[in-house]
Amino acid sequence: EGSRHCNLVFDSMAIRKQVLWNATSEQYVGLCDYGNGTSIEAANSEATEVLVFMLVSLRGTWKWPVGYFVDKINAVVQAELVKTALILSQRSGIRVWSVTCDGAHANYSTMNILGCNLYTTNYCELKSTFKHPSSDYDVHFVPDACHNVKLARNMLGDLKIIKSPTAQINWNHITNLHTLQLDQN
Repeated sequence: EGSRHCNLVFDSMAIRKQVLWNATSEQYVGLCDYGNGTSIEAANSEATEVLVFMLVSLRGTWKWPVGYFVDKINAVVQAELVKTALILSQRSGIRVWSVTCDGAHANYSTMNILGCNLYTTNYCELKSTFKHPSSDYDVHFVPDACHNVKLARNMLGDLKIIKSPTAQINWNHITNLHTLQLDQN
């Protein structure tokens, strides 16, 4: 029973543009496909990206891919796909407590469409939960920590210095540490 408590993870990945004939199913593969006969792009658009959804057990050791949608998707469509994944998981007896994704703009916009408030300058107004679409509980947005560390590193590398009212972070500290590690190797 405890293994039915999950986190929903989604991520988009670039794929090679290629259309092939599948002789077994007698259809072309590599075209945009959102499932259930849903059509968003023009017919026969070649896919360039895949959006993968995966359930990850919070207490167990399993991960289960539950869907993938081929080609770039805007935040409105992505929010509907997240809702569908949550509803279908609930119908299957799986309770999804959180959603994790990277810091792409479309992903944060998706979370805002679902009910979070992530685009605020006032910390007190920040809201990282939204109502489950078919059950009476909140789903938590958990940003991908590793991706956020990379974003912070890249920002520091570009800006070289980040200042606050009380201190500053300097990219030279990182390069000096790297040099020290190389010298002591």
